[in-house]
Amino acid sequence: GDLTCCALNHKGMEKCDKEQLILPLLGLFGEAAQIVAEQRSEVGKSNVRAGLRETILEKRHELFPADFDFSTECGLEKRPLFMDLIKRMEAYVAQNSEQMSQERTVRREERLK
Repeated sequence: GDLTCCALNHKGMEKCDKEQLILPLLGLFGEAAQIVAEQRSEVGKSNVRAGLRETILEKRHELFPADFDFSTECGLEKRPLFMDLIKRMEAYVAQNSEQMSQERTVRREERLK
């Protein structure tokens, strides 16, 4: 969807707020992908959060589009957004899933101390 800056045709702005949110959203996607990977390896785990994460993964191309239309008073300009970052994050999670799971466990244990 459009943000307020989009509705205002990015007047006085060089970047859309969508572009500013790429890294935080990519991080959230990576966390969701990692948790889903962990839960798939643990047979029988199913809950609402897992369902939400699965939905995010299923709709990833809609939620994290490769590009978007940057609107100005002069018209639309096609700009890159997530490009292939989601595919690369999925590959990273798949390759490093076990190590990431161990790191998550250590962080969890440290918080409980």
